Amino acid sequence: MNRRAFLTFGASCAALLSPQVSLALAPRARRSLPLLAIADRRYSDSLRFADAIAQAGGEITEIGSDIGTLWFDDIEPRLRHSGLSLAGLTLASDIFVLERLAGVSRSATIYAGCHDWRGPCSQHQLSGAMRLARPVAALRTGGSDWARALGEAIAADPMPVSCVEKRRLALQLAPASDSPKYLTSWLMIVA
Repeated sequence: MNRRAFLTFGASCAALLSPQVSLALAPRARRSLPLLAIADRRYSDSLRFADAIAQAGGEITEIGSDIGTLWFDDIEPRLRHSGLSLAGLTLASDIFVLERLAGVSRSATIYAGCHDWRGPCSQHQLSGAMRLARPVAALRTGGSDWARALGEAIAADPMPVSCVEKRRLALQLAPASDSPKYLTSWLMIVA
């Protein structure tokens, strides 16, 4: 990984894992809110992650060519009736844009994980206002279907914590052949 790629990826992760985690909203992460998985059809890992959430009772919506259209046509109308939990395994830019669009409502990204295959092994940095034991175990034991295992872990009721937990893992997980070599898993609460 060259310096520019490292700094770009680091900045993406820092933006995700910084003050966006609101401990005040963490208790609302309990599965009382409908769960909507955001899937990027270009990446099979993203689809497997979203499918696991759907199997756990959530719904799936796909990122089209314009994430703004996804927000205004699919997500924002649902917010008129109740809050939502949004989850995805997408590019960092997708969650960045969703956080900005959600900024007008009460929202918090309570979990983010950066998954990077640009080195000799896969690097995973997880952070959140929830217990990270399930996502960590999913990555460690998920093997070639790590994305589905991670989706199952995120779909399980998150266990809120009073401080931000952080974990770093270096594993030998293989990315899908269509992987962009870095993805971000995340869970956002939008009220």
